[in-house]
Amino acid sequence: MTQADSPIHVRRASAAYVLIGVGCVALAVFLIVRWFSLINQYAVNTPVWDDFDFYFLLASHPGRWAKIGDHPSLWTLFDWQWGPHRMGIGLIASKFLLKATHWNIRAEAFFIGVLVTIATGVALLLKWRLFGGLAWYDILIPLLMLTPSQYDIWASTPDSSHGAFPLLFVFLSALAWTAQRWRIRYPWVLLLCFLATFTGFGFFLAPATAVLLLLHLVYSCVKKQRQPAIVSAVSLGVVGCMIALYFVGYKFNPSNFGFQFPYPQYGLYPYYMAMALSRAVGLVGPYLGSSHLAGLESIGGVFVASAVGWLLLAAMIATIIWRLGPSTSATPADRGRSNVILLLVLYCLMFDCSMVIGRINLGLFAIQASRYVPLIMPGLIGLYFAALCIERRFWRRALVGIMVLLACYSGLSIKRNDHYWMNWEERGKLIWVRTYLASGDLRLAGEVTDSEEPTFSIYPNNHGDHLNLKLQFLRQHKFSFFGDPPPAWQKSE
Repeated sequence: MTQADSPIHVRRASAAYVLIGVGCVALAVFLIVRWFSLINQYAVNTPVWDDFDFYFLLASHPGRWAKIGDHPSLWTLFDWQWGPHRMGIGLIASKFLLKATHWNIRAEAFFIGVLVTIATGVALLLKWRLFGGLAWYDILIPLLMLTPSQYDIWASTPDSSHGAFPLLFVFLSALAWTAQRWRIRYPWVLLLCFLATFTGFGFFLAPATAVLLLLHLVYSCVKKQRQPAIVSAVSLGVVGCMIALYFVGYKFNPSNFGFQFPYPQYGLYPYYMAMALSRAVGLVGPYLGSSHLAGLESIGGVFVASAVGWLLLAAMIATIIWRLGPSTSATPADRGRSNVILLLVLYCLMFDCSMVIGRINLGLFAIQASRYVPLIMPGLIGLYFAALCIERRFWRRALVGIMVLLACYSGLSIKRNDHYWMNWEERGKLIWVRTYLASGDLRLAGEVTDSEEPTFSIYPNNHGDHLNLKLQFLRQHKFSFFGDPPPAWQKSE
């Protein structure tokens, strides 16, 4: 028996593994507690911007606010287009949530927090399914998924359709792809694809799913496997029908008055895609036309953000090329891993490309908006799974180590830039509500808020009749901040 195999060394190793495991669980609990603490601190019970539009589809007489019947069906809400996407299951969930809470916007923010937390759990379960267990370095998943850098989804304009539900549907769909029996796999894949397609930017799950189905169809035809070919072809046809149904009555609306395609500066397309990826790990580029804060706005910081973004973009493209073949492998384990990795990375790149096309003229500030971070997460988790599939031990450990470091940077601390904008959102809302409740004057509330928190506005037209009518509706029914003030109002200014 060698010294390393002696009972005392085995006990010490076992104790070390236990301590590491306990430490990882404690860190995960801390991340969850901090996640909901931030929501509790910065979510304010008032509608803002888009909330004043799509939430009023849920009013007692929505026909007053939009071209919709006074008793819209669930399908009408599910199919409702807001900006470039449809609202899907998120608007239906909001219908019941707001009714139960008297339009408490903080409840919507906490609901979004729950959805992201569940998606994090699904991602961990997915890793277990693919690789047979969890390891200490899987703490990377909650570090990335619960990063404070995505504060916009609950601190700005809470909308579960935009990012939270799509994030959950993407990981549930990836989990469905790991089912060994096709009778279980394909019904769940198609159901989740349908829900995601009509829910915010989950739309890109449909083309990503179509690519996987096409690969399986081609492979089955080449191998002359009749039943798998039929199943793949039928499933591909169903996804095609979903996309066709999505575009029935669809109106092109990029929500960007200066939209231009193609943009004259072609080189910005890949650069902005890279910078959007770096934003998801907490690296912020030089925001044009906004506050310049100390830190990553330095020349060195901009170089790091750009370099990391380009590396992530190159790694995702390389991963897609690398995993195309194994996605149709005869080995179930290899096939399942490749299917999941391709789905996650394809979804991320499709969204990233579309977002940059629609926002490129608005500059880097819009490209690196916090609300897009959760929609980038599937690609980062896909890269992590791809790194775990590398056969050479040295490279596998090196790449996983790099990703763990990026995740720690992203998830352990609140970046100064993010903290600034969280406070800006919270204070702007609190000041506006305080002033409006005291004066009842929309114009005055807007002016006071702008003087204390420059550029903040509760709605594009702070004193228009359109907004005034909606506030009267909230006052009449004692909804939102007109009801009993939640603890958030008691905070000192």
